[in-house]
Amino acid sequence: MLEWPRKAELNFTFYKMDIINFERHVKRKEVKTESFFLQRKITPLFLILPPVYSYNTPVQYRSKYLAIALLVSLLLTGMACSRRASEPSSDAPNNSAETPITDSGDPQIQPSGVTPGHAADGTDTPQQPIDLTAIELGDQAMIAGDFEAAIAAYQDALTESPDNTDALKALAEALVAGGQPAAALPIYEQLLAADDADVTTLYNLGVAHMHLAQYDEAVTAYVALLNEADPDHTPALFNLAVAYQAMGQLGDARDTWERHLALDSENAEAHMRIAEVMLELGDVKTAEFHLRKSSGLAPNDLDAQLNTAAAARLNRNYGWVAIALRRAVTIEPNDPTIWVQMGDAMFIIYTQSQALPHLAEAVYAWEASYALDPDQPILRKRIDSHTDSVVGIDASTSFDTTSD
Repeated sequence: MLEWPRKAELNFTFYKMDIINFERHVKRKEVKTESFFLQRKITPLFLILPPVYSYNTPVQYRSKYLAIALLVSLLLTGMACSRRASEPSSDAPNNSAETPITDSGDPQIQPSGVTPGHAADGTDTPQQPIDLTAIELGDQAMIAGDFEAAIAAYQDALTESPDNTDALKALAEALVAGGQPAAALPIYEQLLAADDADVTTLYNLGVAHMHLAQYDEAVTAYVALLNEADPDHTPALFNLAVAYQAMGQLGDARDTWERHLALDSENAEAHMRIAEVMLELGDVKTAEFHLRKSSGLAPNDLDAQLNTAAAARLNRNYGWVAIALRRAVTIEPNDPTIWVQMGDAMFIIYTQSQALPHLAEAVYAWEASYALDPDQPILRKRIDSHTDSVVGIDASTSFDTTSD
C-alpha cells in the first residue's frame, strides 16, 4: 500500500513576489537641449566707407567718386559678412563636439564627414551607451538574477533619494530574492509606516516572514492585507493557508483553502494541500474528492496521481486507484513499484467483478514490474499462477483510464 501523503518535499510553495520593478521599461535619459541663436554684429556701412570723398574734390567729380565709394563699400561689407558667417562666433558656445539631436530627441553619433556607425577609416564604432538610472540598473540585474548587483544599485538610488518608495520596495524585494529576508523586514516596516494598506508591501512582508519560518508574523501580514486592502487576493489566501497548515491550525487552514478555491477552483496545488488537511482531520472522503480534482487538473504530476490512488485505496475505490495508477505509469514507466501497485488494484477489481480482462490487466502490470526488477520471486509465482487464464486477452484496453 502506498504511504500517505506522497510528496517529494513539503516546501511551502509560494506564489512569486509581486516584483513591481520588473514592469519597468528601460528608458533613455531625457536629453535637454537649448537653442543657441548665432548673434552676429553687422558693421554699419558708414564706418567702412572709404575716404575717397572730401570737400576738396572738384564738384564735377564728386558724384562719380561717391558712386564708386558706395560700390566699394557694398562689396567690402558683403565680403566681411560672408567671412563672419563661416567662422564661429565668440559669443556662442562651441558646438563642434556636441552630439546632434534628432527630431525624436535621441542622440545621434555622427562626426563631421564620417558615416554614422563607422570611423573615418571605415571600421565599426561602438554605439553610445544609454545613461540609466540606478533603479533601472537594479531592475536589469534582477531580471538577470544578479541579486547582489541589484541590491547595490538600489542602495545607490537610495543614497541619492532616501525616501524613494520605488527604490525601497525594489531593495527589499532584491534582499528576499537574494536570500536575505531578515534584512528586508525593516524596509517593509518603513514602507508600511507611510502606507499601512499597501498590497504589494503587505504581501511581500508575508513572503519574507515565510522564508524565515516566522508563520505567526506572516499570518499577521496576510490577514491585514485581506482585511484592509483586498479580501480576494488569491496569492495571499494561498500563503495564509500554507502558514496555518505549517502551524498545525488545521481548521483555519481548511477554511482558508476553501476560501481560496472559491476564487480559484482550477488550482491543482490548492486541491492537493486541502486534501492533506482533510486527511489529517480524518475526512478521507473529502480528501479523495480534492485529490481527484488535483490529478485531473495536473495529469502529468506524478505525486498528484499517486496521492489520488492512495486516498482512493483508503476509501476502497479501486476503480479510481486504477485510473490514477495508469496515469502514473504513463508519467513514470520505469518504476516497478507503481506497476505492482497497479497490478494489485486490478486484481482486487477482478475478484469483485470476475471479469477476465481485469485479471489480464493485473498480469500485464505485474509482468511490467517484474521486467524492471526481476528480484521478485513471489511476484513471479503470482504471474505464473494466472497467466494461463488470460491467454489471448488484450490487457492494454481492459480499463478505460480517461473516464472519471
